[in-house]
Amino acid sequence: MSKPIKHVVISRTDGIGDVVLSLPIAGALKAFLPEVQVTFLGRGYTREVVACCADVDAFVDWDHASGLHPAGQAEFMNALNADAVIHAFPRKEVVYAASRAKIPIRVGTARRFHTLLRVNRPLWFSRKHSTLHEAALNLRMLHALGIKAQTDDASIEGFMRLRPQVAVPELATRFCAKERSVLLHPLSHGSAVDWPLSCFGELAVVLSDAGFTVGITGTGSERERMADGLPWERVTDFCGQLSLAELIAVVAESGGLVAGSTGPLHLAAALGVHALGLYSPQPPIFPTRWRPIGKNAGYIASARHPDDGRLAIRVEEVHRKILGWFP
Repeated sequence: MSKPIKHVVISRTDGIGDVVLSLPIAGALKAFLPEVQVTFLGRGYTREVVACCADVDAFVDWDHASGLHPAGQAEFMNALNADAVIHAFPRKEVVYAASRAKIPIRVGTARRFHTLLRVNRPLWFSRKHSTLHEAALNLRMLHALGIKAQTDDASIEGFMRLRPQVAVPELATRFCAKERSVLLHPLSHGSAVDWPLSCFGELAVVLSDAGFTVGITGTGSERERMADGLPWERVTDFCGQLSLAELIAVVAESGGLVAGSTGPLHLAAALGVHALGLYSPQPPIFPTRWRPIGKNAGYIASARHPDDGRLAIRVEEVHRKILGWFP
């Protein structure tokens, strides 16, 4: 008889959106193995996202080990005392450390050279050429543990239980109190093809004229990049003023959010608020793989992949979608 699995580490050391779409793994683990302890191994800046997930028991910051010698990284992984690790993102150093630490069950793709001999529950499916959603592909990794979770959108939504961990900050209370408040998140850190800033600006004006309260989110450096492209006198500027935990709280209390395929979009969808994603139709960045999943989530894809790197989606089309949020 095989040893029962009591502690599973989910390793995902990349961006916020990727982390959000990996959290259903934790929900499925708890659904099939209610007593299992789930630890999430990620980058420090995603800690506040993972803290919102009811199905994760502990967060471990890989940044504390990333600068260590390989032997020290192995000791770091060994100290977790895990029965299994799921390499949802197979970062080379983490894969090596888990192997050197001799974690009994090591799940990961076998399609990369650095994982082939270092995972002992290999997965052979391709993400790049798959027509499944990223969250569904993450759930398929549980097959290596004998867990066959459903991967339709409704099931994924059920496995993704996120709740804000802090209150809405004072600077956003008036915005969140408005019945028809919409957040626009124009930039994507290069994770997606962006809708032109001029279109976000036109949308902000149209919404403002229609009685909506419009907020703009982003980092302080993104605020500088957007300085000349948006009607700042018409909007509430949250750029660089919110911690990630506070942003999550504001998103959860807003009427909805419009963005490209970014972390805030996937957070909004997971929190159950209206989330409208703007996408290129080109694989593997198309909505089939990366659409927001949630009871109030939707998307618009441009007719073709843009040659100039800017999505060709009409402002009127986005405006109509938002009007449908508020009957």
